[in-house]
Amino acid sequence: MQEQNTSVQEMIYSQMHHFLQKVSENGQISFDKVIEIATWTGAYVIRQRHIQNKEISQDEMQLVLGTIGNFCKENFGDNFTKEDFDLLSSKTLELLQKPTFDSDSREYFGQFYR
Repeated sequence: MQEQNTSVQEMIYSQMHHFLQKVSENGQISFDKVIEIATWTGAYVIRQRHIQNKEISQDEMQLVLGTIGNFCKENFGDNFTKEDFDLLSSKTLELLQKPTFDSDSREYFGQFYR
């Protein structure tokens, strides 16, 4: 399980770096944009884990959200607060509840590969 956790964490860090680099190249970087990207990334990873395993445990969801929180804390320090983490977590869960999430996420992430 530890090896699996490490790969999930590495994937999240890699994705977050990629997406943030893309928005900074376009001059679109803001703290709200960071939270938006983190929210979509978290929801997408949770959804993919669910598709792969036909379920996802509370621990796995916490791992994903915690990893994204750690990424934001490491990169934005005290600018990333507990309130920001709580907002990110609740928005992530809201996204996952949308019946159109799979198509919405393809559209959202498509902007980073154009």
